[in-house]
Amino acid sequence: MNKDNLTKEELMKYICSNLGENLEFFKNDEVKKLVANSEECKKLLKSLDITVECYRNYNVEVSKESHERLIDYLGLKE
Repeated sequence: MNKDNLTKEELMKYICSNLGENLEFFKNDEVKKLVANSEECKKLLKSLDITVECYRNYNVEVSKESHERLIDYLGLKE
């Protein structure tokens, strides 16, 4: 992946694909540079940060159907 010419959609997919156990990529200098140049990316990262924080702090069971609807709504189905 050429990180110098990422579209916003590619950056979003890159970020979302790394939302597993390891969020260290947020500290990556290349990602910081990409995000620094886009207000939309800054807002997206802030939103993701809040979402991850909520996910970690609140133990809520979500049905498989709800999960699938959310993924579909977000357009993240492969």
